[in-house]
Amino acid sequence: MPRDIIIITTRDCPDPHQFIVSAAAINPDLLIRTIGGRAATQLYYEDGPVVLTISQPRHVRAPHETTRLLPRAMIDAPCFWIEAWTPWGPHGDLGTEIAQAFAASFHGTCMIEDPT
Repeated sequence: MPRDIIIITTRDCPDPHQFIVSAAAINPDLLIRTIGGRAATQLYYEDGPVVLTISQPRHVRAPHETTRLLPRAMIDAPCFWIEAWTPWGPHGDLGTEIAQAFAASFHGTCMIEDPT
């Protein structure tokens, strides 16, 4: 089972190119591909291991929906919600680092599933 990550921002929709920039700044050896008819983007190594899968941003217009789905988010405005997944272990640690850098690039919040 993968580790779940939620990225939320109340600012403008995150630029998908910023995801690539964030990943390249951390590890330029990763490759990128889209899956599911461009529903998600994956970062992976040439020999196969996926480091991070990230979905397209969804605009959540009703703040109470964000609070209902993720009470610890404490969002009180419309936002963009991005789901992401990493494997557990070293490849996933790299994936979480990239997700955090991506969220920071647009002043978003990155919530990573706790391993405990």
